Amino acid sequence: EIHQPFVTKHITIGVTTFSELVSMMLDASEFSQRLNNKLSQFLPIDMFMVGVFCLYDYDQNRMHVVNFSAPPVIVTDRHGDLKQVVYSDCSPMGIDEQPMQYYKPSIVDIDQGDRVYLFTDGVTECCNTDGDMFGDERLVDFFEQYDGNMEPLKALTLQLVKFKQGVSQQDDMGMLEWWRPNSATKDLRGFELDKIQQTGF
Repeated sequence: EIHQPFVTKHITIGVTTFSELVSMMLDASEFSQRLNNKLSQFLPIDMFMVGVFCLYDYDQNRMHVVNFSAPPVIVTDRHGDLKQVVYSDCSPMGIDEQPMQYYKPSIVDIDQGDRVYLFTDGVTECCNTDGDMFGDERLVDFFEQYDGNMEPLKALTLQLVKFKQGVSQQDDMGMLEWWRPNSATKDLRGFELDKIQQTGF
């Protein structure tokens, strides 16, 4: 409780900084660099941020992805087959200032029916009774072996529960699924209405 106002203060500053940068319409590299350098100015030495920044280009049907120490970003095609994996190649944000070229985005070409999956580290860091973490490798293996008999996030949730063997969860488990519809639906501005599904426990 003593530290709660302190933590809330920094979360508020972080959200405000993020919102300001979004309004500036920056590319993925400059956005990531500016966010990191801003965070490094006010976060205490024992705090940092992990995550993924995705910028979708509607004209090119291409996504620019910067993964800073988050679980791998999974991309599947319209059949559910694994198409691309974007691993982290950046340190967590807010530790040290970095040049813009440090945040070189991975490019993901998005075809109709493709799905992009994002995860919090509570997914890959959940442990079983032996103390083993689920890890990046098991996460990627799940999508490589996915048979399509159940919605992917539901099937992954069941596999995580089975893996944990009743061990209590110490961190949140957040999962997000974004996909480009097979047939584009337009809103009043002419943009495609993409679908997002979230789950967590």
